Amino acid sequence: MCDIEFDGEMAYIRVAGKGSKERRVPVVHKHLITAIRRYTRGLDQDELLFPMSSRNLRKIVSRLGRIAGIEKRVHPHMLRHTAATIYLRRGASIETVRRVLGHESLATTQKYLALTDSDVARDISRASW
Repeated sequence: MCDIEFDGEMAYIRVAGKGSKERRVPVVHKHLITAIRRYTRGLDQDELLFPMSSRNLRKIVSRLGRIAGIEKRVHPHMLRHTAATIYLRRGASIETVRRVLGHESLATTQKYLALTDSDVARDISRASW
């Protein structure tokens, strides 16, 4: 089964999660969709765009974290948490983030809404009169 799917002008990446749960994550940037279309033209219909094991993905992400000078160990799940937090802070609805992450329960996604002290200070500063 191919891990990229085109539907009109949209593209979706099929992702397998815990318990072999599968979901479709939309690719929203037009330039990226164009590049993926161009790249996949030469692939067989059932060939994978991302042919790697989860173990190899962890190694790649960890190595890129070290190259970037990040002292903390970086892993794919950390990137997932970071993306979810950024989406919410930039105005994505919690339901959208829940679906992208593949959470069954909204309560699981709500942990990304936790505010830091600096978030609270920034918001109060903006709202000060």
